[in-house]
Amino acid sequence: MIRLFIDKHMAVFGLAALIVIVGAVAYVSLPRESAPEISQPYIFVTTSYLGVSAADIESLVTERIEQEIDGLDGLVTLTSESRQNLSFIFAEFSSDVSVETALQRVKDRVDLARPQLPADADEPLVREFSVSDWPFYVLVLSHPDGVGVIEESANTLSDAIERLPGVLEVDMTGQPSREVAIELDSYRMASYGFSIDDVISTVQQEHVSIPGGVLRNPERNYNLAITGELGEVREFEDLYVAANGVSVRLADIATVAMRESLDETRSRLNGEPAITLSVKKRIGANILDVAEAIRLRVEELREELPAATELTVSYDESRYISNMIADLENNMASGFLLVIAVTIFFLGLRNSLFVSLAIPLSMLLSFFILQLLGITLNMIVLFSLILALGMLVDNGIVIVENIFRHASMGKDRVQAAIDGAGEVAAPIMVSTLTTVLAFFPIIFMPGLMGDFMK
Repeated sequence: MIRLFIDKHMAVFGLAALIVIVGAVAYVSLPRESAPEISQPYIFVTTSYLGVSAADIESLVTERIEQEIDGLDGLVTLTSESRQNLSFIFAEFSSDVSVETALQRVKDRVDLARPQLPADADEPLVREFSVSDWPFYVLVLSHPDGVGVIEESANTLSDAIERLPGVLEVDMTGQPSREVAIELDSYRMASYGFSIDDVISTVQQEHVSIPGGVLRNPERNYNLAITGELGEVREFEDLYVAANGVSVRLADIATVAMRESLDETRSRLNGEPAITLSVKKRIGANILDVAEAIRLRVEELREELPAATELTVSYDESRYISNMIADLENNMASGFLLVIAVTIFFLGLRNSLFVSLAIPLSMLLSFFILQLLGITLNMIVLFSLILALGMLVDNGIVIVENIFRHASMGKDRVQAAIDGAGEVAAPIMVSTLTTVLAFFPIIFMPGLMGDFMK
């Protein structure tokens, strides 16, 4: 094999040039992200039930959903956590079950459990786990006169960012929200013989939208709906509450007013109320390109913000990815220069160049293989490549030094290359294999961390 490479040295040079080209193209086009995407079927069920203690959440919500999910085909573990106002259930399925199948199975069982849950509990949210669920870019807007001044601008900015390629969604928190508050007069209600349930029933019946099906015709279809949602205070005041043969306006037994709702999530910047925009990216999107597009769009819209608006980037994951890639590039460059400096002293300029060329060629070939396998350039891959740099240099020095030793014995260059490389080929492969095998047990690591490391 070694003689074949020597005899066909022009083909070897051509192959090296091809590796440089395809490797460089692959390196530029590889998607960048902080962590590898995990395809293991992990399903989350989250149910909100405001104003309820953790103990009641467990008995009224968590246990009832768990009873339905437990026993599903392929279910490995089922864990839960009950907090005040919130039920959180985590279902792990075996790797032979697809994410779509696991998600549908859990949704079907949650639908079966829904009639058993309290009527005023929120609809359970069922979704699969994904690294992309975490925001990678967070913007915070604040204003000295309060968040009400910048709410419209924050909405505009959020919509503009959400339309960018590679952006999955933008979550906005901290914005003021308003609600209709109905304060009942207990004395007037008692005089008419009304109960709180009478008022609640009236509001629920009148404040509702009902789907009306689809109107079909040859040209186009129309979705029909009966819209009965109330939006103005006057509309609520004009509702008639009826019970015990008596019917009166809601305004006669209650005070109706529009007020700011008690926010479940609040955002602050330097102690002042703020609006936070959390940006999530699509799976496979290049985090560096998406982040740069966001920065450009923010700069375009910055002048349209109200005067004195403070706009801060509180988190930018692309910066960490850029730093990791820069570290890899620096290690490659440093290793290349250090190998040349060391080997040129002992082996001469030509031999040192041969050793040093192993670093960029191997890295570029790795980038091309990563692209073929559909693997993104993430921190696990970067760590592996940096770790491999040391072995590349070690193996190259051993081979070139042994070839040099055979040449010093009086052999011609071709024979010295054949004998020197062949003599250490097996030991080098075995030593490299032992290093690889040291990391091999990672593939058997169970759970989420095992999937992450694989």
